[in-house]
Amino acid sequence: MSRVAPSVAGVYLLFSITVYFGTLGGDAHSWWPAFLYPIVWPLGKLEHDVLAPALAHWLGADGKNVPEATWIAMDRVSGAFYVLAGTMWVWCIAALVVRALMALRGHKR
Repeated sequence: MSRVAPSVAGVYLLFSITVYFGTLGGDAHSWWPAFLYPIVWPLGKLEHDVLAPALAHWLGADGKNVPEATWIAMDRVSGAFYVLAGTMWVWCIAALVVRALMALRGHKR
């Protein structure tokens, strides 16, 4: 089996960790999803449209008086989702591409 998929997933993992933790403590931290969303688009849309609102509701964020701890918790859960689920997503996509390319070239597994 090819080592391409784990390598590509490892590159995404390092990139996503660098983007998330590299922007902590500054105004730029609010931009970290913009760097990871396009790479893991279907999962990012799921997180943004389904998981984040559900988490906000579960944490009791009513939109008016949201404690800072709620935003921090949502940021951490979103970050973990983008890093972990994104790495698995990139691994799967890379494995599918490698498998398709090997099938086109006539290689057997």
